[in-house]
Amino acid sequence: MNQTSPPPPPPPRAWQTPLQTKAPAAQAYAAGRASTPGNRKLLIWLGGGALAAAVPLLLFGIWFLYSGMESSRWPTVTGEVVDTRIRVWSSVNARYRRDLRHRRYYPQVEYRYVVDGKEYRSRRYSLGEEHPDFAERAEAVEAGQAFRAGSAVQVSYDPGDPSSAVLAAGTQTGTWVPLLLAIPLGAAGLFLIWLGMRMPPARPRGS
Repeated sequence: MNQTSPPPPPPPRAWQTPLQTKAPAAQAYAAGRASTPGNRKLLIWLGGGALAAAVPLLLFGIWFLYSGMESSRWPTVTGEVVDTRIRVWSSVNARYRRDLRHRRYYPQVEYRYVVDGKEYRSRRYSLGEEHPDFAERAEAVEAGQAFRAGSAVQVSYDPGDPSSAVLAAGTQTGTWVPLLLAIPLGAAGLFLIWLGMRMPPARPRGS
């Protein structure tokens, strides 16, 4: 007596196909997209641009920091305050819901001094930044009382360029800013170039 074998099971429908069968294709597509020559060149170009901007900024930062250190050894001369005004600068701060313009106040001092019989005028307080600022205008007004018009001030000037002078010699917080910006910018540029060079070149289609 002949026994008939059972019929083969029907092929799975599309909605019954296991999800695992789609994963390798998606991974291969993502890998191909990540290693396209356009992405590789873009990373190298972005890294090169960041590095090109970081190098001159780094050189300027080193020079600026050196100038700040040198200013502590500049000769001094007694000058006279010409005028003092309260200035304000604003920044956007999301913590302030009613008024997004966050204001800070500082006294701007204009002074004059004489070097080798020639008079100079300046408003620079220090290398890299203005006079320390305050949250309240009244605090800035109080700080400005030390620089009333006609009062004497000690001025440090560059002997090689007497027109360059400051009231507060030495390095300040702002003196470090160019250098602190250049270092992470250069590091990001090198990382992008390294990442682009590590990307395998795209394979020709059909291989």
